[in-house]
Amino acid sequence: MGWLRLPAWMRCGKKEEFSLSTEKIAAKDDENSERGNWSSKTDYLLSMVGYAVGLGNVWRFPYLTYQNGGGAFLIPYTIMLALAGLPLFFLECSLGQFASLGPVSIWRILPLLQGVGVTMVVISTFVTIYYNVIIGYSLYYLFASFQSVLPWADCDPDWADDTCSKYPIVSDCNATWENGTVIHANYSWIVSHNLTCLNDTKSFAKTQVPSEQYWNKKVLQRSPGLDETGEVVWYLALCLLLSWLIVGVALFKGIKSSGKVVYFTAIFPYVVLIILLVRGVTLEGAREGIEYYIGNQSNFTKLMEAEVWKDAATQIFFSLSVAWGGLVALSSYNKFHNNCYSDAIFVCVINCLTSVFAGFAIFSILGHMAFMADKKVSEVVDSGFDLAFVAYPEALSKLPVAPLWSFLFFFMLLLLGLDSQFATIETITTTIQDSFPKVMKKMRVPVTLGLCMLLFLLGLVCVTQAGIYWVNLVDHFCAGWGILFAAVLELAGICWIYGGNRFIEDIEMMIGKKSFLFWLWWRICWFAVTPCLLLVSLPEQQNRSVGGGNMDGNANLGYQYGRSEHMSQGFQWERLRFPILQDISFIWSSECLLS
Repeated sequence: MGWLRLPAWMRCGKKEEFSLSTEKIAAKDDENSERGNWSSKTDYLLSMVGYAVGLGNVWRFPYLTYQNGGGAFLIPYTIMLALAGLPLFFLECSLGQFASLGPVSIWRILPLLQGVGVTMVVISTFVTIYYNVIIGYSLYYLFASFQSVLPWADCDPDWADDTCSKYPIVSDCNATWENGTVIHANYSWIVSHNLTCLNDTKSFAKTQVPSEQYWNKKVLQRSPGLDETGEVVWYLALCLLLSWLIVGVALFKGIKSSGKVVYFTAIFPYVVLIILLVRGVTLEGAREGIEYYIGNQSNFTKLMEAEVWKDAATQIFFSLSVAWGGLVALSSYNKFHNNCYSDAIFVCVINCLTSVFAGFAIFSILGHMAFMADKKVSEVVDSGFDLAFVAYPEALSKLPVAPLWSFLFFFMLLLLGLDSQFATIETITTTIQDSFPKVMKKMRVPVTLGLCMLLFLLGLVCVTQAGIYWVNLVDHFCAGWGILFAAVLELAGICWIYGGNRFIEDIEMMIGKKSFLFWLWWRICWFAVTPCLLLVSLPEQQNRSVGGGNMDGNANLGYQYGRSEHMSQGFQWERLRFPILQDISFIWSSECLLS
């Protein structure tokens, strides 16, 4: 049981002294007595799967598939997996395992590019701050699901306004008057005179479904804009604190404790997805939803559009969580002769299959939602926050035993988020471990808990009434072009400066000799194809945020809210684009590279 042992006062026998030292964390059979190794390969693989499979697999990939031709999108998606995602994934896993160092210290092999590792860790740090806020949102909805009637199922006068309605409201229409003339009048007048609206002449009032107003007015207590911070929303702050406590407890012994937690957090989301899929396909309208997702309405002409290929490349890149530093950090705890090649293939395939599978579960229920609302599926499809906290809760509220399905859905989001958060925090602590090994050897527990508390305090700004705007702002600047740029420099540094052939020799020291034909594919990708694909995608990311795959995969976190009608008209979102910040970021990165 190891890490699950009872406290000393509850056990019989000799009293065990409590110590904050981590000297005992490294097991006797660990190759690295200073840093320790994974207790088993299963711990490592589940941690990698949990890191790669994130919120983006659930709320970004299905939307992209629908938007880019349905099933036809799987063709560019698979090609980009082979050309961009897998080569980078394999490279980072091999790099971390060979050196047994984190994303910053690994660049001792090439001090000129140490700023690349620093950039990865800095971006990961910012992302952990707002990513745990999203986990906090999931916790809030999880607790709200413990009610006989879901609170967003109806318009509650405590938070709803006059525009809240469960059903569309007709404002006016055309009707035939007694003398045969066609008139246009208010709908209430039409009804009062026992007239009938003519087909396709109804105009609907602007309304919001209860789940949308519950999200904006009750949960977020959204302010008009970023310039009106408002107060800290106390219940979101408590959910944020709870999420950080969960992360701290799971990581207090590093990989030795988190490696056990992921047995549940990485596997159970698949159980929930299967349950939601089985329930979804039994609902009326589910077939139409799945057909919109990946069925007979696939549009292969979309493959002629460059935008589709860019979407496939960026989704693969961010979904696999490459260039965030986490893959290097997690792989650095492997034993030297671990087969990192087979690991990379396994994790990448599982990640992509999960994205496809999640789409069936999501669209089956969205199809039912469209059926109930008498709308087209395209009118209820969304991604990001719109899907997770508006559209899907609205659909779940209409199902029998709605609290059960709501609980399962948000519990799944919680676990998907925690997995990615564990690995990202481990990236930061691994960096500290490599920089201050003596301190971490003696003080790992207080350092880990202190780091979690510091990041909690920094995240409080994201649970104010303007918090959602801060989440969008950080996501826009941190989870886009900066990571792509770091990946290009990483490839250039390893393949063109350190030496691609030399790096291949390093890998062969770990996994054994391979034939020339085996390495031919990886040479082509590392030296030419993958960098070119990243450079082509780079300009696209300067204009929009995709979010981490771990936000993984993680991905569009709802930047559209930055242009929300809830913002005051006197405050313009464009002011927040701050071109000077990009210049400062570039100058800072350059100084790091030259240091």
